[in-house]
Amino acid sequence: NKVSCTVQPGVGNMLDAIAVIGGQAGTLSAAFTYDAPTILTIKSSHNAPTTGFVSLTMAGANFGSQDFTTQFRVGYTECAGAIWTSDSSVRCKVPVGTGGYLAA
Repeated sequence: NKVSCTVQPGVGNMLDAIAVIGGQAGTLSAAFTYDAPTILTIKSSHNAPTTGFVSLTMAGANFGSQDFTTQFRVGYTECAGAIWTSDSSVRCKVPVGTGGYLAA
């Protein structure tokens, strides 16, 4: 037999599924994963001074339905002050850095 439900918006991976029926609970560990975030475009100048702190907006999908702990990186350096704006948009300031062709 089976029980069906609609999953609420959220984020995370390897989440447990828990059913409580008649006061008894059953759990299936690591049963569900939300889609990973995807960056489609970056709106900003493609160049910035190595002193950093140039604003950019990342557009994509699956950034979450609310402001969860948001972390974005340019290369290996985390953006300063990432601000969630929607499930498809996050703003941040490019950190101090060096180099070229750094992947977001």
